Amino acid sequence: MNRSLNIHKTLIIFAIPLLLVASMIYFTSTSFFKANTDKLSLAITIDLLLTVPLIYFLLIRKTTIPKTTIVPFVILSIVVCSFILPSENQHYLSLFKTWVLPLIEISVLSYVIYKIVKTIRLYKQHKKETASDFFTILKSTCQDILPKGIVIPFATEIAVIY
Repeated sequence: MNRSLNIHKTLIIFAIPLLLVASMIYFTSTSFFKANTDKLSLAITIDLLLTVPLIYFLLIRKTTIPKTTIVPFVILSIVVCSFILPSENQHYLSLFKTWVLPLIEISVLSYVIYKIVKTIRLYKQHKKETASDFFTILKSTCQDILPKGIVIPFATEIAVIY
């Protein structure tokens, strides 16, 4: 029962932002949008680039879904916005691509580097505590940083490469 409830909750978490994106796509094909393209392009840009990722964040903030999954929603919004808006009304989208997107990329890169450094420190700490082989230390390190289901496959792949 609880598992099916979690599946439904996860489905809702992803369905709401995707429904918002789909509604923006539909709205741009209406005659009302075509009559007021200059005025409504800014609103659609703001909705796709800010509102959809914000709503997604609010839906996942108290779940186990990683917060870094917001980045794919931002990228999806940029791609959709690029396709549905006329090129002459993409001024704010190009500003977003020029100024905000590099900040997002730098933030993600910094986060990845931080996690790698943290993992290396954790590995060295486990290595000092026990005199075990590489695979055992790697497995205990992965248990601290990865979800339970992928610890063994991930540690095995790293050990094979090692």
